[in-house]
Amino acid sequence: MSKAMKKSVRMTGDRTKLIYSRQPLGLWQDSYVPSILATKGEAPNISGARRIFSLKLGRTLHCLSPAEASLARLADYHPAVFEVHEQKMLSPFPAPHPLDGHPRSKGLFLPPIKGTLDVLEREGIAQKQGRIQIRQTKDADQYTDVAIPYIGDLLLFLEDQEGPYCLNWNIKSTAEGFEVAPRDSLRKTRGLTPSERAQLERQYYLDAGIRTLDLTPDKFSSQFLDNLTWIFSQLESLEENPAPFNHTLFKFFQSAFATKPSSSPNELIALAASQHSYPEPYIKRQFWGCIWTRQLSVELFEPIFNDAPLQPQAKDPLAFYDFYFRRQS
Repeated sequence: MSKAMKKSVRMTGDRTKLIYSRQPLGLWQDSYVPSILATKGEAPNISGARRIFSLKLGRTLHCLSPAEASLARLADYHPAVFEVHEQKMLSPFPAPHPLDGHPRSKGLFLPPIKGTLDVLEREGIAQKQGRIQIRQTKDADQYTDVAIPYIGDLLLFLEDQEGPYCLNWNIKSTAEGFEVAPRDSLRKTRGLTPSERAQLERQYYLDAGIRTLDLTPDKFSSQFLDNLTWIFSQLESLEENPAPFNHTLFKFFQSAFATKPSSSPNELIALAASQHSYPEPYIKRQFWGCIWTRQLSVELFEPIFNDAPLQPQAKDPLAFYDFYFRRQS
């Protein structure tokens, strides 16, 4: 069954209908709505769900596990990523390429999606597709038999020198999750095994020339991911007051850090406050924004503390983890 099914969320006709309604083509940035929201009543495991506000996208990202949230921050951090679709429905039927209709894809040939039903047929396991009856209207006692959609984790939209492309991240907390079904899953029914489910998603996107990576947080430095989480938390308060990044302050921090590379965040923020007439909370957010946008290159593989000296970047994480963002392996 779908990812939603695997964590004891009961699939109903109304829920299936809602998923289909949220996933029309051509929704971008703050118009996109994920199939499943990280809210009570929708998230399969609300204690593990996370909502994080992305300044880049101008909307909240809905992640259904700490692992998804951690890697969603990483995707948001990468400068080549211009769009993220979390909880993306895998269309049962033929559909345009996920990039179809985006302004950046104008003039490109984009191979279409063939659909999960087509993939299951080719894999010889079409009988495992879950189906449900949906009432056509509230008043009519007529039902339509529809395929229950499978849901992906993170679909990244990136751009390199060749143009825009997509990359699919299939995420688990541990590597075991790709092989062993959750205890509360429908593994005793005719549902897909974890390996069949992974192959379905891989082939679904491969039909459209999109690479899929099976990822767990332990493929990345835990200190690096922790630092991203910390920096991201300093910026999330901008959701209520999304002031643009201040390039005057960015230039100040760059100059100050170049002059005093062993300064702590607190020292640099205090120095900026003494020379600029902005409120200190605003300056603090701008300082972390300067690091988040890589205007200030500090070492992210070492712990960052407010009162400890920052270290100049010794190892670029974007270069170090380039493999996980390439259009091809």
